[in-house]
This record gives sequence, C-alpha cells and structure tokens, in this order.
Amino acid sequence: MLGFSGTREEAEQIQSSVKEFLEDKLKIKVNDEKSSIHHSSDRNIKFLGFFIKYLPPKRTLNAEKLEEGVKETKMIAINSAQLRIPVEHILKRLTDKGYAKIRKNGTFRATSNRKLCSFEDNTIVNRYSSVIRGIYNYYLPANQFSDL
Repeated sequence: MLGFSGTREEAEQIQSSVKEFLEDKLKIKVNDEKSSIHHSSDRNIKFLGFFIKYLPPKRTLNAEKLEEGVKETKMIAINSAQLRIPVEHILKRLTDKGYAKIRKNGTFRATSNRKLCSFEDNTIVNRYSSVIRGIYNYYLPANQFSDL
C-alpha cells in the first residue's frame, strides 16, 4: 500500500514504475486484480483484512473568538488513516467454519462445532479459545477495536 497526494495520472505512473521495479528487479509477480488505485474518500478499501478509512481535516467554530462576537472557524488537522474491522466478513467466516449460526432476524450467535464433538471438553475449549485469541490478536491494531 502506498499513500500519494496528486493527480490520478501521476498515481498511475507511480503504480507502473513500482510494478516494473517489483517484476524486473525483485522478480515478484504483481496481481493486477489486487493492485488498484483508490481515492482517499473511497469507502471499504480492503488491505490485509482491514478496511482503510481516511479522516479528512475537521472544521469547527473557534469558541474563544465566538465569545468575543467574532465568527471564526478553525481547522483540526486529523489527516489520518484508520484501520477498521470488517465485522460482517469475520462473522460470515465463523459461520462458514461452523462456529456460529445466523438467526432468522439476521443476527449471529455462537454455536457448537459438530466437527469437534468427539474431542474432550478441554480440547474443545482450547480450540475455541485459540480461534478467539487469533482474531483478537490479528485485529489489535484497528481503531474501532471495541466492535469485536
């Protein structure tokens, strides 16, 4: 992933230069389907299992000047990218693997995994714990971690 500020044409030139370098010098094959150019305002840009979301600068009224009767705005420079967790995707994968079920109203609930029923209780608990720990540790850098 590469962040860039400029025109789309310049971004396409940079992309082709990087692709050429990776293929010629490093002998790495670039997947054209996964190598795309996105604008920072695009939603749901997926990268390594995270959604990337850009927060633009925020404008607010300057409270100090407002008390003096002057309307003045000030800009709070957030200018940062956030990592968001694709919760729906995780829940769907857990359903596919047999760890959850979809209720009639569309919500998810944890369920027993029939593949593990022949194992001892301790082994089943350890397996579920390892799945939970794996998801927790992978998405630890996310900004809205409380959604997990």
